[in-house]
Amino acid sequence: MKFARSYDKSNQWGKATVTECKTIYLVTIHIFGYSLPSVLDWKISKKEAANMLDAVMRIAQKAYKNGNL
Repeated sequence: MKFARSYDKSNQWGKATVTECKTIYLVTIHIFGYSLPSVLDWKISKKEAANMLDAVMRIAQKAYKNGNL
């Protein structure tokens, strides 16, 4: 899944990969232009996120608050 910055919908700046396990989602976010992912296999419970998109958005918000994005 590729997503755009909130202020520029035409410019895609990252790629999110979600791995679904039995009880959790593992989210990896890779920023274009950097060799290493900014977020690597962050865990979120399926109870916290309704679906994969919700899991990506919640992890992206946490990473932004921590300064990883």
